[in-house]
Amino acid sequence: MSLAVVVVSVLVLAVLAVGVAVGLRGAGTTGGDALAPGTPTTTAARGSATPTTAPGIPLGALRASCVAGVRAVRTALDYYTSLNGMAPPAGTAWATAASPSGPLLQSWPSGHGTYTISWNGAVLVVAPAHGTAASGSAGTESPPTGCYAVH
Repeated sequence: MSLAVVVVSVLVLAVLAVGVAVGLRGAGTTGGDALAPGTPTTTAARGSATPTTAPGIPLGALRASCVAGVRAVRTALDYYTSLNGMAPPAGTAWATAASPSGPLLQSWPSGHGTYTISWNGAVLVVAPAHGTAASGSAGTESPPTGCYAVH
């Protein structure tokens, strides 16, 4: 199995996690995250509150998708570096452009306006729309940075 297939599989699993979590939200289940003050909520069928984000995606699913996106990009970075003997240039084209063996990523991970994952040529950065960015990793839970600061 090629690394590109593995990377795509990780992204597909992240998308599926978001889809399942969105489906569960309407089925009356509760999310696993505690509600922080000011966290937008929706009311599920049985009246339980599930933390959600602005696009209506449950908070835990969005954070898990962010972490999966960082892992996919990190895997693509490592693969590119092992093939070429150096880190890729800044931006996303090195991972998403067509090549004889196909792109390393079918698309760059998207945070639905709640976070961005970027590569500046030296460091992978996860920047939540509101919160503290993380450099070189998905972030930390305490204090919350990167994917864990998404809200």
